Amino acid sequence: MVRPVSSKRARLAYEQFMRHLAGYLDRPEQIPCLGRNRGDWTNDQDQHAIARAVAGCRTCPLLTECRQYAKASLEPAGVWGGVPAHVRRPIVAKLDAA
Repeated sequence: MVRPVSSKRARLAYEQFMRHLAGYLDRPEQIPCLGRNRGDWTNDQDQHAIARAVAGCRTCPLLTECRQYAKASLEPAGVWGGVPAHVRRPIVAKLDAA
């Protein structure tokens, strides 16, 4: 699930990510998180699912755009751009508290 985009930087990253993603909607098999194991990208508890998602991201043509979006929007959950939530979460919590 995508967080509401609040900052200008996050909005621009979101728009860029969505533009690139739209180019693959006719061939979703090239985007691993849209495939049959898409639940792996939203599972923050199962370490095997997280590892599969991170590995899947390595083959994704949108890896850079996805990672930039997650960084700009401070996504708190799931695997985004090959980075699992437990790696991003401390950063997001620190910034949300500020």
